[in-house]
Amino acid sequence: MLLVNFGGTGKQKPRQVVTELRKIQRPFQVVFISRRDEGLRKELLRLSEGMPHVHVLRWVDNLHEWMAAADLLVSRGGSSAVAEALNSALPIVVFDASPGNERRIGQLIEKSWQTGYWVKRPTDLAARINQLLVHAEELVQLCNNARRHAHPHAARDAAEGILHLLDARNGNGGCLLK
Repeated sequence: MLLVNFGGTGKQKPRQVVTELRKIQRPFQVVFISRRDEGLRKELLRLSEGMPHVHVLRWVDNLHEWMAAADLLVSRGGSSAVAEALNSALPIVVFDASPGNERRIGQLIEKSWQTGYWVKRPTDLAARINQLLVHAEELVQLCNNARRHAHPHAARDAAEGILHLLDARNGNGGCLLK
């Protein structure tokens, strides 16, 4: 199952994504997350008409469950989506990365972490997904790499670090540098 997330704005190139998905040769199921954007939901329904095994969802409160069920995430390179994907051991194909942080994350995903791919040209999306569907062992390796880079307890660890700093501050007259 492919999980396609258009990011917080939901406006990023649905026509290009659906056009590319129509080129995939292997059987697959796709779930689109249209967020709170009713216009995007209607457009995705129109664009994907006639495609088998397509589901268009609105906002979901259980994205982590959808990620756990998916085999591949197709998304922009936003840090929240990437963190959730890593914590779900879910490979990601980044598309339409904005200049700056999203492009740096795309490079990390592809080159450093090897947890997915950054598709720089929309016309390469179908070929990349096809490759992963044909070569299941590569998809498994990407999952394993994502699992190694996951930090599922990062929020708790950060909170504990802050509490530790506060304890140290309180024990030193209110100043961290004393």
